Amino acid sequence: MRRPIAFATVVVRDWVRSRSTVFWTLAFPLILLLVFGSVFGDVRVTSVRVLVVNEDLDPSGRPTQLSEAFVSALNSTGLLELRPVEPSKDLGEAMRDLGVYRALVIHRGFQEGLIEASVAARIDVITSTLEYVLANFGQSVPPENRSMIEEGISALRQMRSNLRAGPVSITFVRDDADPSAGAVEGVIRSVAQAFNLRLIGANDSVVLDSSGLGFRRTRWIDLYVPGVLMAFVMVNGVLGSSQMLADMRRRRLLRRLTITPLRRSELLAGLMFAHLLMALVLTVLTLSVGWGLFGSSFSLNALSAALIVAGSLLFTSLGLVVGTAFKEVEAVSAAASAITFPMMFLSGAVFPLELAPPAMQAVAKFLPLYYLVEGLRASGVYGSTVSFIEGLAVSLAAFPVLLLLGSVLLDRELTT
Repeated sequence: MRRPIAFATVVVRDWVRSRSTVFWTLAFPLILLLVFGSVFGDVRVTSVRVLVVNEDLDPSGRPTQLSEAFVSALNSTGLLELRPVEPSKDLGEAMRDLGVYRALVIHRGFQEGLIEASVAARIDVITSTLEYVLANFGQSVPPENRSMIEEGISALRQMRSNLRAGPVSITFVRDDADPSAGAVEGVIRSVAQAFNLRLIGANDSVVLDSSGLGFRRTRWIDLYVPGVLMAFVMVNGVLGSSQMLADMRRRRLLRRLTITPLRRSELLAGLMFAHLLMALVLTVLTLSVGWGLFGSSFSLNALSAALIVAGSLLFTSLGLVVGTAFKEVEAVSAAASAITFPMMFLSGAVFPLELAPPAMQAVAKFLPLYYLVEGLRASGVYGSTVSFIEGLAVSLAAFPVLLLLGSVLLDRELTT
């Protein structure tokens, strides 16, 4: 055990001397955590600015009662920040002046048309109800009452023919490239639908209530901390160990190790121990920033610690394979980067996979980092064991295979 620890000490000292290695292992993940944590650490629902051009004015030049009520209903959602624009002003010019390129235009005649449309809707409901009564229960209705109902239906149809036939339209002016435009349009449609129901006197049949998790209050930063932590445990293992081996080959240190008492198994144990120590240092720094600056509720318990250790062993063994499979230092660096960075962004470590296309979500299921990130989030944020078991199982299944392959390649390197 003394010789693996001595070799690990040499590896760590050599690692500390390299400023670029220290930067990519420790400083870069902390910078990412600081940047994304500052932006998204305490994400709250923010309102989206929308211009409102109300062309429906009364004779005194003031907005009509119903158009003003519609604007108030939009304001009450808390999702839109409405900014009025005078109807006489050019809308394009107002958009450029205010820097807001989404607008709702309430056209002239909104209130008048809405009243006629709502009366017409009520007449349609009454007419259809009376027709249903006659069609299904007409035999039991006295002839004089049936005649009165038919006359009433005829009068209602006559009245209906004099009212506006179609709905009142409003216009949402949007930029198709605006990512918020779809959400804003959805809010406007929902409010318009509720407005329609209120005008015809319809009661709410379905009411949606919202409730948070009773056992845990999470924020975006709580899920981001374990993601970035495990991602850079991977980077430390794959890039760090592969480039270290490539550098030792370049300096002919691997050849010199063959004439020392250090056995191959001790070399591998020292390599694993050194990168595990670096992963633990990275864990302490990342969690200190997450807890201290952003108040992350991620919990470092026995389960999450076990996953970090398993992940470090898995990715260090993967780095061993990469570092011994290629001869040139540049090829090792390129191969390690080609493995780590796509895996980081495809596994859901940096952004939620729910936002990714279905094909990308399918690819993520074949990446070991996906299971480790999900397991770390489950064990450290929600206290769940299902995803933890999956992540640990993937690590324990892949680690010995990669370690065996890496040791075979290392033997080939030292004996040829």
